[in-house]
Parts: sequence; structure tokens; C-alpha cells
Amino acid sequence: MKRFFVLLFLFCLSKPASAYDYGVFISVQDEEDLLELLDSGEIDQETYDTLIELMSRPIDLNKASRDEIYSLPNLTFEDVDKILRYRKEVIEIADITDLVSGAGLSEDKAKALAPFIILSKLKPRKFETKGEARYSITASYGDKETPPMLFLAKVRTLKYWDFGTALLVSKNRLGEVRFDENRQVLFAEPPKTRFVPAKFFASFDDGKWQIIAGTFVIGFGERLTLDNTRLQFPNGAKGDTNVYMTYDMQVACKESKADIEPECKQEQGNLYEQPDYRFTKNFRGIAIGFRDLSAGAVDLQGYAFASFQRNDIYQYEIYDKTICNDPTSTDEACNAPWVYKWQGDP
Repeated sequence: MKRFFVLLFLFCLSKPASAYDYGVFISVQDEEDLLELLDSGEIDQETYDTLIELMSRPIDLNKASRDEIYSLPNLTFEDVDKILRYRKEVIEIADITDLVSGAGLSEDKAKALAPFIILSKLKPRKFETKGEARYSITASYGDKETPPMLFLAKVRTLKYWDFGTALLVSKNRLGEVRFDENRQVLFAEPPKTRFVPAKFFASFDDGKWQIIAGTFVIGFGERLTLDNTRLQFPNGAKGDTNVYMTYDMQVACKESKADIEPECKQEQGNLYEQPDYRFTKNFRGIAIGFRDLSAGAVDLQGYAFASFQRNDIYQYEIYDKTICNDPTSTDEACNAPWVYKWQGDP
């Protein structure tokens, strides 16, 4: 009798296992809410990055696989089963409230899913077009320069086509860094207001075949093989327009003393400003794939892709191999080279 009581007690304390455990109940509306959770320590940086990616590329609940739905926050395995059963019954989930009245989720869970899901029409009209556009600007008090700006747009049209772009106005990016063979130094145009076409893509996806050209992320095998999507259960390629806002202020004067005194030392030495929007360079090229092609008792899936782009590197990652054998050495010969400000041709 005593053993039976202990087992019953443990059973009462148990709770349904989450499909993917984010540590806390995630109830947010936008990126700022996620940042508050990060700052308060309720979620860690990895969870924050994952949820930001999920928010920027929401799960289509009418088309998503079981694994993709598993990646949504707050859901148990039982919740996912309920959603899939309900979707099978009605074919198309029309509204998020259907998850409460039809699938049997709690109102809190259904409401919390809103920023991370979309509900597409399975049979849209041929020429139906819908999309979203967002413009944002970030500035600090007393900043006299053009502030960083972001324009982001996504459009779905002609049933199977998606287009997206992320355009930035930057004030802190250097011009192209070059090497002066005569002086044996690196030089670049100083930071100024620049237009940056950060990301763009065009995608065709009819459920069987997929083609993406432009910027994209891709992942397979529950992150055990190739993956740069940050999703918990990646399966294929997705167009990428993800751009991040950085809230930490940075020093306005970015010049340091080499063999000349920095011009901005007196004017900006103790001032701080809002940094540029930032973005990760994932893949830029083309991806072609097929999925759910029946071959007898199995379904086949395959992808081929190619990517090429130039990546930025930090100044301290540069060293001269002719005079430095070990880049981790403290030898002065292995120090990062100075990058001088280009003043124009003499």
C-alpha cells in the first residue's frame, strides 16, 4: 500500500512534456518583449536567437509538418496531436481562435502562438497578392547624423511565389578596405551614411518543388547535419530577410590613435550613439529542392544549392603570415594592422 501511494503521488506531480522546452511560458508580441525576457534572465541568448528566427519566419500551421509544429513555444506533445487531428478534420484552420474552439488548446496557449504562426489559405486565388512592409528608425538624443534605418517587405503572389527584401541605411560601415602596396598599409573610406541592400530573395514553392534565389537559410535532420536556420526542427530552405536591432549604445568616436591623433577625439570622445542594424550573412545564391515525392512505400526529399558571397571580418582577425607564425602569439608582429582613413588621392 505504501508503494502504491508513492507512485500515485509522483504521478500527480508530473506534468505533460513539452514538444520543445523553452524553459518558461513564452507570451510575447514582438522583438522588444523577447528582449525584456532576455534582459531579465528568463531566457538565455540561444533561446532568444531561436525565437527571433521563429518570429521572423513564422510556421504556417496549415502546411507545417509535425516536427515544425514541435518547435513552437509552450506546446506539449498532446497539444501538437490535437492541432494535427483538428487540421485533418477541417482541412484548413481559418483563425487562431479555432485552436481553442476546435483543437482544444487553452486561450493562453493559442494567444501566445500568434507571433510565431501564419494561417495560409490552401487554395488561394491565382492572382491573390498579400504581404507586409515595415519601416523603422533608431536614433539617440543629440545625434546629429542620419540615423540607422530599416525597410523590410515580404509579398506572396501568384499562388506559389514569395518575394522579400531588407534594405538598410547605415552610418557606421566603412568603405571597402584596400591594401596600399607602396605604403604597406590597409586603408578605407571612413564611416558615413550608406545604403545597404542587406537581403533579398525570390521563392517558388508549390508543396512539391521549391526554388529560391537570393538570400536564404537551410537546414535538415533536426540540426544534426547542415543547419543555419536556428529553428529547432529545420527541414528545407527558407527565404532570409532577418535583420536585428541592437539596443546597446556604442562610442561615437571609432578612430584610435595610430601614428596620428584621431580627429574626433575632442568632439566625440565621450559621446555615445545608436549602432546600425545588424544582420547575419547566411547563404546567398540559389537552392532547388523537392519533397514528399512518393516512391512506393517511402517519400523522397532532396536539395541542391550553391552560395557565394563576401564576408566581413574583424580587424583583429588579420595578421601578416610573412612575419607572424602564430596568430595567437602576443608578439607585436602578430598584432592586427592599422586601417587608415582614406583622405583622397593626392
